[in-house]
Amino acid sequence: MLLSGQGSISLSWHGKLWGVSFYDHGKSRASRNQSMKGCISDVQSLMDRESSLCRMTDSIEKIKQQLKYVHMTASPYDTAWVAMVPHPSSHQDPCFDHCLNWILQNQHENGSWENYNFGPSLLKDQLSSTLACVLALKKWSCGEEHIKKGVRFLVSNIGSIFDEQLTSPIGFNIIFPGMIKLAIEVGLKLPLGDTAVGEIFSLQKLELQSCWLERDEQIISDMSTSAMAFRLLRMNGYDISSDLLMKFEEASSFHDSMQGYLRDMRPVIEIYKASQTKLFLNEDVLNKINSWSSILLKEEISTKPISTKPISQEVKFALEFPFYANLDRLEHKRSIEQFNFGKIRILKTSHIPCSANEDVLKLAIGDFNNCQSIYRVELKDLNSWVKQCKLDQLQFARQKLTYCYLSGAATLFSPELSEARISWSKSGILTTVVDDFFDVGGSIEELESLVALFDKRDEKCRKEFYSEQVQIIYMAIHGYINELATKAFPLHNRDIKDHLVKIWLSLLRSMMTESRWQRNKSIPTMEEYMANGAVSFALGPIILPALYFVGPKITEEIIKHEEYDHMFRLVSTCGRLLNDVRGFGREGKEGKLNSVSLRILSSGNSLSIEEAEKDVKKSIEDIRTELLELVLKEGTTVPKPCKELFWKMYKILHLFYMNTDGFSSPKEMVSAVNAVIHDSLNV
Repeated sequence: MLLSGQGSISLSWHGKLWGVSFYDHGKSRASRNQSMKGCISDVQSLMDRESSLCRMTDSIEKIKQQLKYVHMTASPYDTAWVAMVPHPSSHQDPCFDHCLNWILQNQHENGSWENYNFGPSLLKDQLSSTLACVLALKKWSCGEEHIKKGVRFLVSNIGSIFDEQLTSPIGFNIIFPGMIKLAIEVGLKLPLGDTAVGEIFSLQKLELQSCWLERDEQIISDMSTSAMAFRLLRMNGYDISSDLLMKFEEASSFHDSMQGYLRDMRPVIEIYKASQTKLFLNEDVLNKINSWSSILLKEEISTKPISTKPISQEVKFALEFPFYANLDRLEHKRSIEQFNFGKIRILKTSHIPCSANEDVLKLAIGDFNNCQSIYRVELKDLNSWVKQCKLDQLQFARQKLTYCYLSGAATLFSPELSEARISWSKSGILTTVVDDFFDVGGSIEELESLVALFDKRDEKCRKEFYSEQVQIIYMAIHGYINELATKAFPLHNRDIKDHLVKIWLSLLRSMMTESRWQRNKSIPTMEEYMANGAVSFALGPIILPALYFVGPKITEEIIKHEEYDHMFRLVSTCGRLLNDVRGFGREGKEGKLNSVSLRILSSGNSLSIEEAEKDVKKSIEDIRTELLELVLKEGTTVPKPCKELFWKMYKILHLFYMNTDGFSSPKEMVSAVNAVIHDSLNV
C-alpha cells in the first residue's frame, strides 16, 4: 500500500526534499489537498526548467558544431567576380565555371541578383550585385536573356544610386562607377545616355577628391603621403591641381622636417615622382619641386658610394628611370627582387607589417616565372616566322627580333595579351626591314615597285615582282595583314584589312618621300620634315593594329576620330625627335637631314648643336605633357586601354633613346632583354 510501510516513509522523504510534508495529520484534508496542488505545480516548474536546460544544452552543442564549419550565404557580387577569372591554361574559358552556372540559375524574376529580399533599403547592393553578374555573363558571352533582364533592372533603378537615404555598400561611390566604366569598355549596351553616365562618373571623382580638396590634415601635412596621393589621383584621371603641393615647392619644406633632419630620402623620392606628372605647360609648382628634389637626389648618390641598401638603389633607380621611361615588367622585376617579406618596421615597437607577405612574394615570383616561360615560347615562334617569311635572307636588314619583342613583352606583359604582343612584335620586325630597305637595301626602282604593289593592290601587279627582295618584303607584309584581319574579325565583327593596308601604304609613301629628298639633295622646311617624319618613323603599323587586340571594340568612328589621329601624331613626333637627337651625328655623316640639323640651317648656322638639341628636348617635354593629358582625360572617344597603348609606346621610346640610339645599338638593350625574358629572379 502506498500510504503504509515503506511507501509512506518514501513519500515523506521526498516531501522533505521538496520542502513540504505530504502527511501532516495536524491539517485538514482541504489544507492537505492545497499543499498537494502546490507541490505538483513546483514539480511541473522544475521539469519545465530541466527541459529548457536540455534544449539550451542541445542548442549550445549545435552552435559549437556550426562555428567549426562556418557557412555563409552565396554572395552574387563575390560569385560574379570569381566567375570572371579566366582559366590559367585557356584564357578563353572561365576557371570557375560552377560560379558562372550559379549566376545563370539564380537570377530573380525582376532581373536582379540579390542576397535577401529586405526591400528598397538595400537597392544599391542589388545594383552592385546585378551589374557584377551581368559583367560576368558578358565576359563569357553567355546568358543573353539574363543580360537583357539584368540591364532592364539596372536602368529602371539607376536613379537610386544618388539616394543618400539608402544603405550603401562600402566604397559604393567608387566601385559602382568603375563597374559602369568597365561595362562600357567591354561593349555592354546600357541605355543610360551621356548625361546619366557623366553623373555616375562624377560620384567616383567627388568621393576620391573629397579628402584631397578638403585638405585633409593627415594627407597634406606629410610630404610622402601628399606626393603619393597627388600622383595616384592624377595618373588615374582625376582633376587634381598641383597648387595643393605649393607648400613643398621649396627645398626648405624637406630640410625643416623630421625626415630632413634624419636625411630620410623617401619623401624626396615621392615628391620627385609626383613632380613628373605634369599635365599643363605652366605648372610652375611642379617645375620648382622637380628642380630641388632632383638636385637633392643627385647629391645623395654623388656624395656617398652607391650601396646595396634598398633606399640607395631606389634613389638611383628614380633618377635613371623617370616614370615616362620605365617599362612595367622591368619595374615588376625590381620590386620582386627588393621585396622583403620579413622586414621589421619600427614604430612604437618593432613589428612585421603583414603575415601574408611571404605568400604574396611567392605568388609574384610564380607569376613572373610563368610569364617568362610564355615569352620564350612566343620568341621562338617569332623566330620561326622570320625564317618562314625569308626575312633572315635579306642581307641589308638589321636583325632586331629580340628588341622588337622586348618592347611588347615589357609593357603588354599579361598572358592574355598574347595576340597584341605578337602583332606588336611582327610589325616592329617588318618596319625595321622596310626602313633598312629604303635607307640602304633597295634601288629607286625597287622602292617604287614596292609602293606600287600596295598602292594599286592589283592581282595582275602581284604576279610579277621587280626583284626577289621586293617579293620577300611584299609577301611578308601581305601575309601578315591577312593574318591580323582574320584574327580581328571575330573580335570586332568587321574586316579591318583595308585599314591595315592604308596604314602600310602611308608609311611606304612617307619613306619614299624621304628617300627622294636624300637622293635629290632636297632640303625640306621644318614643317614638311616633321609632318612626313611623324609617319616615316614607322609607329603606325606597330601601334594601330595592336589596338584591335587589347580589349575594347574599335569602330570606324574611333579610327576616324581626331583624338585617335592626334595621339598617334604626338607619340610619333616624339619618337622622330628622340631619334633625331640621338642619331644626329650618325645621320650627318650619311648626308641625312633631321630636325636638329634643320634647326641649325634655318637659323643661318647661328644656332649651336647644343642649342638646337635643347630646343628639340623642350619640344619632347611639351609633347609628353600634352599626350599625358589626353591619355588621362575621361569621357573621350578612344577607349582608355587604347589610349594607354600610346602612352606605353611613348615610355618605350624614351627607354630606347635614353642614352643613345638604343634600337640601332647591338648591345644597349641586351640587359633589358635578358631581364624581361631570360634571367631568373634574384630572390
